[in-house]
Amino acid sequence: MWTDAFQVLVLIAGLSAVLIKGSIDMGGFGNIWAIMEERNRTYVYFDTDPTIRHTLWTMTLGTCFQWLAVYGVNQAMVQRAMTTKTLHQAQIALYANIPGWIGIITLCGLCGWVVFAEYKDCDPLKQGRVQSPDQHDVIWVELTYCCDDERFCQTCLPHKTLGTKSNTGLKNAVIGLFGMIGGPVLGVFTLGIIYPWANSKGAIAGLLTSLGMTLWLGIGQQVHQPEYPRPTLSTAGCYMLNETSNFTTIMPYSMDYTENVWTTVAPQMKDNGPLASFYKVSYLWFGSFALIICTAVGLIVSFVTGPTNPKELDPRLISPLFDVFCCCLPVGVLNNLRCDVDADSATESD
Repeated sequence: MWTDAFQVLVLIAGLSAVLIKGSIDMGGFGNIWAIMEERNRTYVYFDTDPTIRHTLWTMTLGTCFQWLAVYGVNQAMVQRAMTTKTLHQAQIALYANIPGWIGIITLCGLCGWVVFAEYKDCDPLKQGRVQSPDQHDVIWVELTYCCDDERFCQTCLPHKTLGTKSNTGLKNAVIGLFGMIGGPVLGVFTLGIIYPWANSKGAIAGLLTSLGMTLWLGIGQQVHQPEYPRPTLSTAGCYMLNETSNFTTIMPYSMDYTENVWTTVAPQMKDNGPLASFYKVSYLWFGSFALIICTAVGLIVSFVTGPTNPKELDPRLISPLFDVFCCCLPVGVLNNLRCDVDADSATESD
């Protein structure tokens, strides 16, 4: 755990250096915010279309299931929790993780604002200086010398730590893998912990079905590479060197000048086939998609093959959700909500 704690401190230090250096260069964070508002980068999508990669719903509901799979059923996280002496200590560790996690995500977002403000009129992607949008921060660190040791700041950038600048596809595959694998695992654990009628056949059927669907979706996205339209950027403020003579002149470099009117247009999906919409589903929905399929298929197969009798089930294997979230209800109502699971015997065993 101390190794992880040290890595987090290094990450925070590097991101903070990028944010502070960028804010100073731009004349304060207020100027950065003004640029973001002017270019309409503070707009939040409320669209429920699952093919839009990042909306309010994907960033809240979608990521909720993604991280629930990581913190709830991931083997590495469970092993870390098991190193604590008591359940209460494990819960405290998870609660303490929340502000740290929010802080790192916020730092990453603010660093993205800094980089956008720097390249607002000179997009390195259109210039051909980078191969993908998530490499802007790497080239920014290289050109601004925000750290005495450039390598220190670069190691704090997730895109740089993956290796060379051409590994964007690998990064996307790794992120999607959390949903493709973690979602079905979360689904089978949810099926067994919450639904007392589930049996082994239903669990296996639900796991395999959801895993097959998410792998199909995830691998299909990597193969077909669906396009996600992005807000427009300008190169009107770019300059390039003309070294064809004995002296060097700096010439304005503009690929496509855009007027000072900045709008964000919702992505319009092109119909490239019957599976075009399916392959464009946001990777942040993989976890919830797998959870729904696993529990639905698992329950159907369990009832078809013979459900487990809740009265014969060890109550310690079931999570009493209603006892936790509806503890103020009368005892008679709670007994009905427990679906005939004998909670009293679990208390006596403990």
